[in-house]
Amino acid sequence: MTRTPNFVSWRAAILHRAEDNIERVKRQLERLGVTVLVQWKPLDLAETPADIVLVDADQGWDDLLPWDGDEAPVPVVALLGSEA
Repeated sequence: MTRTPNFVSWRAAILHRAEDNIERVKRQLERLGVTVLVQWKPLDLAETPADIVLVDADQGWDDLLPWDGDEAPVPVVALLGSEA
């Protein structure tokens, strides 16, 4: 049996326009102890450190994420219309 993960002190950046569904996602993450920032501008990990990034995969654009190539420095979760 594995232990329940502890997300207290994690930081999440949600790259999405502010809307009701995103507020619900934010509230759920906060219940897990995650500090959440919602923004709709390109991410700068130096300015906004994050342990995980959730991004609007429907409306996002190439420069929204600051890294090139296949390997992101943090886990990235794509939000599609059904989740967002």
